[in-house]
Amino acid sequence: MPLQCLYSDMHETILDFVDTASVTAAGTKEGPPRSGGWGLRGWTKGMEDRAVGAGMGAGRRQPSLEEGDGPAWRRETAVRGVSAWGTVAGSNSIFGSNPEFLGVTNITTDEHALLSLKAPITSWSSSVTQVCNWTGVLCNRHGRVAALNLSNMGLLGTIAPDIGNLSFIVSLDLSNNNFSGGIPKEMAHLRRIKDINLNFNDFRTLPLYTSHQLANLELIYLAYNSFTGIPESISNASKLISVDLTKNNFSGIVPNSLGNLGLLEELRLGWNNFISEPSSPELSFINSLTKCTKLRVLAISENHITGTLLVSIGNLSASLQEISAQRCGIKGTIPDGIGNLSGLITLSLFGNDLSGSIPSTIKGLQKLQGIDVGDNKLRGSITDDLCQLHELSGLYLSYNQLFGLVPACLGNITSLRQLDPSSNKLTSTIPASLGNLKDLLLFRAYLNSFHGNLPSDIGNLKVLTKLDLAYNNFSGDIPGGIGDMQNLVNLYLEHNEFMGTIPETFQNLVSLEKLDLSQNNLSGVIPKSLDKLFYLRYFNVSYNKLHGEIPNGGPFGNFTSQSFLPNEALCGATQFGVRPCKTNSADRLKPLQKVVIISVSSAISLVVLVLMSVLLWIRCRKSKRPTVEIDLQPVAEHRRISHQEIQEATKGFEESNLLGNGSFGSVYKGILSDGMIVAIKVFKLQQERALKSFHVRCEIIRNVRHRNLIKIITSCSNPQFKALILEYMPNGSLEKWLHSHSCVLDITQRLDIMIDLACALDYLHHAVPSPFASGGRRDVGKGRRRDGGNGAVVDLQRCLPQGTDRLDCDSEQWPGVAVARTSEQTGGGQILRRCGRSERL
Repeated sequence: MPLQCLYSDMHETILDFVDTASVTAAGTKEGPPRSGGWGLRGWTKGMEDRAVGAGMGAGRRQPSLEEGDGPAWRRETAVRGVSAWGTVAGSNSIFGSNPEFLGVTNITTDEHALLSLKAPITSWSSSVTQVCNWTGVLCNRHGRVAALNLSNMGLLGTIAPDIGNLSFIVSLDLSNNNFSGGIPKEMAHLRRIKDINLNFNDFRTLPLYTSHQLANLELIYLAYNSFTGIPESISNASKLISVDLTKNNFSGIVPNSLGNLGLLEELRLGWNNFISEPSSPELSFINSLTKCTKLRVLAISENHITGTLLVSIGNLSASLQEISAQRCGIKGTIPDGIGNLSGLITLSLFGNDLSGSIPSTIKGLQKLQGIDVGDNKLRGSITDDLCQLHELSGLYLSYNQLFGLVPACLGNITSLRQLDPSSNKLTSTIPASLGNLKDLLLFRAYLNSFHGNLPSDIGNLKVLTKLDLAYNNFSGDIPGGIGDMQNLVNLYLEHNEFMGTIPETFQNLVSLEKLDLSQNNLSGVIPKSLDKLFYLRYFNVSYNKLHGEIPNGGPFGNFTSQSFLPNEALCGATQFGVRPCKTNSADRLKPLQKVVIISVSSAISLVVLVLMSVLLWIRCRKSKRPTVEIDLQPVAEHRRISHQEIQEATKGFEESNLLGNGSFGSVYKGILSDGMIVAIKVFKLQQERALKSFHVRCEIIRNVRHRNLIKIITSCSNPQFKALILEYMPNGSLEKWLHSHSCVLDITQRLDIMIDLACALDYLHHAVPSPFASGGRRDVGKGRRRDGGNGAVVDLQRCLPQGTDRLDCDSEQWPGVAVARTSEQTGGGQILRRCGRSERL
């Protein structure tokens, strides 16, 4: 069986497919990847990283219809006179041959020719439907097969000779399968065919002289196969528009007869074994192409086409848009005539043996978007003429012998996305004008002799993803503005003379993956904030003058000693190869010392507490003050206040006036219309027990008055709003005076405050009727200081029984000191002990 084609996963029959298959426009099948508007280095859509065999040469690629990234795709395979394709459904098949039908000259011929190509494609069966409705088959208006699309079906095997019976076929697409073997000579019978796409298979041989008979052939795509030799008669297909022989094993001399293809627009010969004419030091076949006046693409990369570029290269088609000649071994200089190619968009001469300087005529290439002359032997300075290329997006000058300055006028080419003058002999400083390149994605200038400070304007490159300035002589501080480059992925500043500290702003480089600051004169500590850079996977600060602790959070857990050697002043975890960090003095104390210190402190506190209790008792005995000092105001004198006045006093409950929040309300500072400063407690009525809390405090108003209890001025109550207006304590909380370093109380002041609070507690215990007299648990709230320096209890909370023993207390978070007790015997003692020892309440 000449064709053994295996197709994976038998999923559906033709009837299933006919119901569900979509129809796509002619030409939607894309070819193999182009070098595109950026040449074969893969510049299109920001593909700036160079690798050996970049672009199409990076290995066999399986394109998909949805793919949008990477190099541009080949020109679409148009089907002349055909309006639509049927999409290919997935079902497995084995192809065979049926030579008995050779010679039949109608649709039956086409049907049997197709059946000879398939055995198990279940959707191809005359018993199910007509041949013109088969998957991948398109017929013309006469009912004959005009197009066959079997791309992306996973087919394998060889092509049967019966394919030569499809005498009306115009377009044949077998791309992206696993066909092998040779192309049958019977394909020469397809005299009407215009498009042949055999990309991405494993075909090996071509029949000789086929092109003599395929007189109507316009597009031939043979890329990514294993073809050898070269069909010498290809130049006889005079209507050829596009020829793609990329990534095969073609060899031999590129024939000058290609110049006879007067309609040729695209010629792609890259990644083969072609050679130039041995007897001529010049690339003569390029001279022959000057007759191809419609040529748009010339791609000859990765061949052995040595020799020099003729001056006549300037005589190539004015419509030429792409020249890709990477790694061909081309010698000599870049001819001045190249400036005549006014339509050129991509010029890629990377990896050759070119010498001389960049010609000034290059300024004539006004449409040029990408130029790559890297890895050559070019000399001289970077010409200012490049600054006139206002559409330039990528400029690659690396690995040459260029010297002098980077022209400041490059900062005027605002279209620049990639700038790479690395590995040359450039000097002076980086011009500040490069900060104008707001859309720059890549800037590499490593291995030069730049010196001086790095301009702060570099921080303006907000979208930069890769910055490599390693192996230069930069000095001064690292600009903190680099921290504004939040898209930065790689930052290389090693082997310079930078001084100062690592900028704290580096914590903002949230996309950073690689950071190398080694071999500089940096000092200070490694900012702990760098442990927030979660994507960081390479970090090197070796050979600097850093000190202090190495962060151990975030990505630092994955780094080793190689990142920090030999910074002897650093300390941290053992995995970093540095000494352990010293702990503070408290941590260094031995357990026995800690026990002694705690014991002595407790004893001293106890003695102080006893002495102060005695003094307090004596003071209370001598004072003989009345237990109760009542300053009750008649109800008629209570001030009335409205909700509107409260809103005005607090400026609409502005955040700046908020003193504190509690579970049932918030306390605000307010200034009434008469200038009186008050504290306003607003209850959150949406809380379940807030209303009950309000009534409890109103009950307190009616029952207690004492000079050491906060004065409750009045209240405001309506169904939607309830608030208490309280005396404002300007000196703040007892907490602040006991524990703040800026507020100091001497022993006499502390004693006065303790007496005042004790008197207030004595009043609550003995002079106030139930429910404060006895029984149950009580909370006596916050202590504060009045202007006169005396203490006052500012928040009295009555805790009512819930059920039997459960209590529910509203503990306001108003700044102050909460004093809570569970029995009459402990409340006063808690205040005395803590106030005397300055203990945090």
